[in-house]
Amino acid sequence: MFKRQEGGSMAKVKGKDFEQLGARVPKEVADKLKKHAKQLRMTFTDVMVLALQRYMASPESRLAVVEAKLQRAESELNSLRSYVGEARDHANKKTVEGPLAALDKLVSPK
Repeated sequence: MFKRQEGGSMAKVKGKDFEQLGARVPKEVADKLKKHAKQLRMTFTDVMVLALQRYMASPESRLAVVEAKLQRAESELNSLRSYVGEARDHANKKTVEGPLAALDKLVSPK
């Protein structure tokens, strides 16, 4: 899958199939990744790519996607509930104000 450092590295390959990414990770995570890469005699980049590929193929990753979609759907539902409530309040206000105004005209002294 990945070549060892002495035989060449994916990290040294540049071109249209690769894109440079940047991310901030906790120091302890970076240290563990560097140590792991050294133990495997792989580049840091190769270990990162492998870890990301394995994570994205994992059930945890798919669950995270579903949870994110559910959270967006819940947010949209709450917005819709708020909109419907406001529309209902506005409609009720119009429905009640018209007859009340007419009643006021009938009972108020002139």
